[in-house]
Amino acid sequence: MTDIMASPPERLSFFQVMLKAITGPSSANFRRLANNPGASAGVAYLWVAIAAVVSSLISTLMFQIFPSYRIMDELFRYGGDFGFNFDMPVRSGGLALITSLVCGAPLAAIFGVIGFAIISGLLHLIASLLGGKGDYGRLAYLLAAVSVPFSIVSSLLTPIPYLGCLALLLSLYVIALEVLAIDGVHQFGVGKAIITMLIPLAVIFLLAFCLAALIVAFLLPVIRESTQLWLELGRGVLQIL
Repeated sequence: MTDIMASPPERLSFFQVMLKAITGPSSANFRRLANNPGASAGVAYLWVAIAAVVSSLISTLMFQIFPSYRIMDELFRYGGDFGFNFDMPVRSGGLALITSLVCGAPLAAIFGVIGFAIISGLLHLIASLLGGKGDYGRLAYLLAAVSVPFSIVSSLLTPIPYLGCLALLLSLYVIALEVLAIDGVHQFGVGKAIITMLIPLAVIFLLAFCLAALIVAFLLPVIRESTQLWLELGRGVLQIL
């Protein structure tokens, strides 16, 4: 098995790495990118933090522009009529941008890096258990090179009517690239790389299913009471008529 450090290192800039990562869907391409002298987990964390800040600001702008976000704003506003205090003044105009910059962006960067570190660490652990011999820093570097541009583009596309579905299609392409990145670093075959990617996705799906089940179980009594109330109101209206 050829070691990923066997080929001569090629120093690439920030944008060169990302461009080659998203336009070169092959394990060999990611193996070459892993040789970049700047490939490290620290660089990956920096990229993810910057992308989280940019995506947060873009989302705030989209909140002000597109009707799909204004619908949520109306729901928040009317929620106050039912005892839910969602009506916050920070959602409009320049104040929203300032609030997002001061509060939202730093939090997005912190939690974005933490989440990325956990996911990339989990993928590296699974790949190692399956026989991979790659380095965590290089894997995180390649995963960031793929996910960072997608996160920014996704924040632009998601709120735009009729274009949000493109974000889903792009996410499938990103998953495919991440599979190739895993194989490019660990060099144990695409099959094992797919398994490495599927295990966390299955865990996330299972957790989401359990969370949804808990929410439904929690809301079921409320739904029953609301249904009973509406039935009684309906009977009252019928009697009056």
